[in-house]
Amino acid sequence: MEEDELSDDFLMDAITGRAMWALERLYHRYSRRCYALAYRMTTDKMVAEELVQDTFLAVWQSAITYVPKAGSVRGWLFSIIYHKTVNYLRKVQRRSIPQQVQWQEVEAYERFALSDVWEQAWNSVQIAELHACMKQLPTEQRTVIELAYFE
Repeated sequence: MEEDELSDDFLMDAITGRAMWALERLYHRYSRRCYALAYRMTTDKMVAEELVQDTFLAVWQSAITYVPKAGSVRGWLFSIIYHKTVNYLRKVQRRSIPQQVQWQEVEAYERFALSDVWEQAWNSVQIAELHACMKQLPTEQRTVIELAYFE
Protein backbone atom coordinates (compact mmCIF):
# COMPACT_ATOMS: atom_id res chain seq x y z
CA MET A 1 0.00 0.00 0.00
CA GLU A 2 1.36 3.44 -0.89
CA GLU A 3 1.28 6.41 1.45
CA ASP A 4 -1.61 8.12 -0.34
CA GLU A 5 -3.65 4.93 -0.17
CA LEU A 6 -3.46 4.61 3.62
CA SER A 7 -6.71 5.81 5.15
CA ASP A 8 -6.75 8.16 8.10
CA ASP A 9 -8.45 5.48 10.20
CA PHE A 10 -5.71 2.98 9.30
CA LEU A 11 -3.08 5.50 10.34
CA MET A 12 -4.89 6.15 13.63
CA ASP A 13 -4.98 2.41 14.34
CA ALA A 14 -1.24 2.28 13.68
CA ILE A 15 -0.61 5.31 15.90
CA THR A 16 -2.59 3.62 18.67
CA GLY A 17 -0.11 0.76 18.29
CA ARG A 18 2.71 3.34 18.71
CA ALA A 19 3.80 3.35 15.04
CA MET A 20 5.81 6.54 14.62
CA TRP A 21 5.75 6.22 10.81
CA ALA A 22 1.93 6.56 10.90
CA LEU A 23 2.14 9.77 12.92
CA GLU A 24 4.65 11.13 10.42
CA ARG A 25 2.29 10.39 7.53
CA LEU A 26 -0.66 11.92 9.33
CA TYR A 27 1.49 14.96 10.11
CA HIS A 28 2.51 15.37 6.47
CA ARG A 29 -1.12 15.01 5.40
CA TYR A 30 -2.63 17.56 7.81
CA SER A 31 0.06 19.79 9.35
CA ARG A 32 -0.29 22.58 6.78
CA ARG A 33 -4.05 22.78 7.24
CA CYS A 34 -3.69 22.79 11.02
CA TYR A 35 -1.01 25.47 10.75
CA ALA A 36 -3.28 27.59 8.54
CA LEU A 37 -6.07 27.48 11.12
CA ALA A 38 -3.76 28.27 14.05
CA TYR A 39 -2.02 31.07 12.15
CA ARG A 40 -5.34 32.56 11.06
CA MET A 41 -6.48 32.66 14.68
CA THR A 42 -3.23 33.86 16.28
CA THR A 43 -1.49 35.78 13.45
CA ASP A 44 1.80 34.54 14.89
CA LYS A 45 3.91 32.09 12.91
CA MET A 46 5.90 30.76 15.86
CA VAL A 47 2.80 30.27 17.99
CA ALA A 48 0.99 28.55 15.13
CA GLU A 49 3.93 26.15 14.64
CA GLU A 50 4.01 25.43 18.36
CA LEU A 51 0.26 24.74 18.40
CA VAL A 52 0.63 22.32 15.47
CA GLN A 53 3.39 20.48 17.32
CA ASP A 54 1.25 20.36 20.47
CA THR A 55 -1.66 19.03 18.44
CA PHE A 56 0.30 16.14 16.97
CA LEU A 57 1.84 15.39 20.35
CA ALA A 58 -1.72 15.18 21.71
CA VAL A 59 -2.62 12.82 18.85
CA TRP A 60 0.34 10.61 19.76
CA GLN A 61 -0.50 10.63 23.45
CA SER A 62 -4.26 10.15 23.13
CA ALA A 63 -4.78 8.27 19.86
CA ILE A 64 -6.62 5.57 21.76
CA THR A 65 -9.38 8.08 22.61
CA TYR A 66 -10.22 8.63 18.92
CA VAL A 67 -13.61 7.11 18.10
CA PRO A 68 -14.23 6.73 14.33
CA LYS A 69 -18.01 6.69 14.82
CA ALA A 70 -17.84 10.17 16.36
CA GLY A 71 -16.27 11.73 13.27
CA SER A 72 -13.39 11.75 10.88
CA VAL A 73 -9.73 11.94 11.82
CA ARG A 74 -9.56 15.29 10.05
CA GLY A 75 -12.43 16.62 12.15
CA TRP A 76 -10.79 15.29 15.31
CA LEU A 77 -7.48 16.97 14.41
CA PHE A 78 -9.17 20.28 13.65
CA SER A 79 -11.06 20.04 16.91
CA ILE A 80 -7.81 19.52 18.81
CA ILE A 81 -5.97 22.42 17.17
CA TYR A 82 -9.00 24.68 17.43
CA HIS A 83 -9.33 24.07 21.17
CA LYS A 84 -5.59 24.37 21.77
CA THR A 85 -5.59 27.69 19.89
CA VAL A 86 -8.60 29.01 21.79
CA ASN A 87 -6.94 28.00 25.07
CA TYR A 88 -3.77 29.79 23.99
CA LEU A 89 -5.74 32.94 23.10
CA ARG A 90 -7.50 32.85 26.45
CA LYS A 91 -4.17 32.55 28.24
CA VAL A 92 -2.74 35.47 26.25
CA GLN A 93 -5.87 37.52 26.90
CA ARG A 94 -5.36 37.15 30.64
CA ARG A 95 -1.82 38.50 30.27
CA SER A 96 -2.31 41.26 27.69
CA ILE A 97 -4.58 42.74 25.08
CA PRO A 98 -5.46 39.94 22.64
CA GLN A 99 -5.31 40.04 18.86
CA GLN A 100 -8.70 40.60 17.30
CA VAL A 101 -9.99 37.35 15.82
CA GLN A 102 -12.97 37.38 13.55
CA TRP A 103 -15.19 34.65 14.90
CA GLN A 104 -16.92 34.27 11.55
CA GLU A 105 -13.63 32.89 10.20
CA VAL A 106 -13.25 30.56 13.17
CA GLU A 107 -16.82 29.35 12.69
CA ALA A 108 -16.11 28.74 9.00
CA TYR A 109 -13.14 26.55 9.91
CA GLU A 110 -15.22 24.78 12.51
CA ARG A 111 -17.95 24.08 9.95
CA PHE A 112 -15.27 22.78 7.59
CA ALA A 113 -13.79 20.52 10.25
CA LEU A 114 -17.11 19.16 11.42
CA SER A 115 -18.99 19.07 8.10
CA ASP A 116 -18.04 15.52 7.24
CA VAL A 117 -19.37 14.19 10.56
CA TRP A 118 -22.93 14.59 9.29
CA GLU A 119 -21.97 13.26 5.88
CA GLN A 120 -20.46 10.16 7.46
CA ALA A 121 -23.53 9.63 9.61
CA TRP A 122 -25.79 9.90 6.55
CA ASN A 123 -23.56 7.49 4.61
CA SER A 124 -23.77 5.00 7.49
CA VAL A 125 -27.56 5.17 7.42
CA GLN A 126 -27.61 4.65 3.66
CA ILE A 127 -25.23 1.70 3.87
CA ALA A 128 -27.35 0.08 6.58
CA GLU A 129 -30.47 0.50 4.43
CA LEU A 130 -28.67 -0.96 1.42
CA HIS A 131 -27.57 -4.01 3.41
CA ALA A 132 -31.11 -4.53 4.70
CA CYS A 133 -32.51 -4.36 1.16
CA MET A 134 -29.83 -6.70 -0.17
CA LYS A 135 -30.71 -9.29 2.48
CA GLN A 136 -34.31 -9.31 1.25
CA LEU A 137 -33.33 -10.24 -2.32
CA PRO A 138 -33.24 -13.85 -3.47
CA THR A 139 -29.74 -15.34 -3.36
CA GLU A 140 -29.30 -15.34 -7.16
CA GLN A 141 -30.22 -11.67 -7.54
CA ARG A 142 -28.09 -10.66 -4.58
CA THR A 143 -25.09 -12.54 -6.04
CA VAL A 144 -25.46 -10.79 -9.41
CA ILE A 145 -25.63 -7.36 -7.78
CA GLU A 146 -22.69 -8.08 -5.50
CA LEU A 147 -20.58 -9.26 -8.44
CA ALA A 148 -21.57 -6.26 -10.57
CA TYR A 149 -21.11 -3.52 -7.99
CA PHE A 150 -19.02 -4.72 -5.07
CA GLU A 151 -16.24 -6.80 -6.57
